[in-house]
Amino acid sequence: MHSISASEAKNRLGTYIEAALVEPVLIERSGRPAVMLISVAEYQRLKRHEQQHWPSLEAGYAAMGADEVREQEASAWINGLSKDAADEAW
Repeated sequence: MHSISASEAKNRLGTYIEAALVEPVLIERSGRPAVMLISVAEYQRLKRHEQQHWPSLEAGYAAMGADEVREQEASAWINGLSKDAADEAW
């Protein structure tokens, strides 16, 4: 993954658009991560993944906010997401 400054991105946007077609490009502002430049295909893949898992994510986030997630439940939830991510790895 490329990591560049915002000024570098501004000066060479076309180059980094091409790079983002292959892998994400992290753009930093003042030395801190600010945005990620990704391809439309990767964005669509992430949206599909989100839509497939939204009910479990929403329940997980709600439970975490309420401090109701037991360690075993959290572990199972994270392992399920990790397996899904590995299955869809690019």
